[in-house]
This record gives sequence, structure tokens and C-alpha cells, in this order.
Amino acid sequence: MASETYEAIGRDCKALADRLERHLPMGAVSDWKGAIVSSVASYFGEIPHQRCLAHVVRQAKRLLPLNSPFEATKKLRWIAENITVLETSRDPTVWNTLLVRW
Repeated sequence: MASETYEAIGRDCKALADRLERHLPMGAVSDWKGAIVSSVASYFGEIPHQRCLAHVVRQAKRLLPLNSPFEATKKLRWIAENITVLETSRDPTVWNTLLVRW
């Protein structure tokens, strides 16, 4: 992909859709940029599309300072960082509960 413009991503999604013919992907994972979300929806319809967990953690780290003096910020940063270590089928429920309780 030459760039992440709407045009370039749309062209790439169209080429992928043409190669897959009638076999839609089971889902998509992306950084959630508008061009990608829009193109996936345009070319693959209502398939599940989730945000990449690495990008979620990166955004959380950018917004939640490592050395914050606030316990709430430290706790939320810890919760965000641990989204990538969910291993059992129960872990997402536990993680979500931690977030809601925060």
C-alpha cells in the first residue's frame, strides 16, 4: 500500500475483494482509521471489524502518563495494558468488569 488515503485503501480492498470473489473474510482487524473502516464496510459489508489491541494499548499509553501522580490514571493504564494478555474465555469478562468498576 503506497499510502493510507481513502483512495489507496479503497483500491487495495477492491483488489482483495476481487481475488476473494464471493468468499468474504470472517472479520477484519485494523488501527480503526476512517479510511480502513469505510473501505472494509464498502467492500466486505457487515463483517465483524475490531480495533487492533496493540493500537488500543498504544493510544492508552499516549493518553495516560506513565508517571501520573493520580491513582485512577495508574489503574486505568494498568487495565489498558493488560488487554493483550487475556488468555482464557473468562478473561475478557474479568477485564471488562475491571474497566467498568474503574
